[in-house]
Amino acid sequence: MAPSIKLTYFDIEAAAEPVRLALILSGMEFEDDRIKFQDWKDIKPTTPYGQLPVMVIDGGEPKAQSGAMLRWVGSQKHLYPSEKLYEIEEAIGLVDDVQRSWRPSLYIAMRPQEIGHPEGFNKTEEGQELIKSMRQKWIENELPQYLKHLSDMIDKNGGKWL
Repeated sequence: MAPSIKLTYFDIEAAAEPVRLALILSGMEFEDDRIKFQDWKDIKPTTPYGQLPVMVIDGGEPKAQSGAMLRWVGSQKHLYPSEKLYEIEEAIGLVDDVQRSWRPSLYIAMRPQEIGHPEGFNKTEEGQELIKSMRQKWIENELPQYLKHLSDMIDKNGGKWL
């Protein structure tokens, strides 16, 4: 019998989106519980680490960490075959590198104080110019390198699993 799965996250495509996609690709039914940002303050204390996404399997304890969720889903329906373990982990690591590289360009627009700028900097003309500049440089300089690495991975395995 298939497990009962409830995935809770905001109504955006971010940390939970790979898990959502894996669930869909695997054909596993799940409840896609999308919460409103204004409700987060009430839900936060009920989560394992004060974070989302959270996944509940068969009514059990809430599970945290989107990477663990993604790997669990993959292991349930052969999206994560053991004979490709290293290749899959390598690809996941590369995607993590892409995300880590992009993060400053994302956070300066969301929470500039977390990367050394005053709160509200993102709303200033100077902040807007810096956001645009950072993102353009990332797209021009870093994104092509990562896309090349991913393309090489696809070419190497014939696009059979990546």
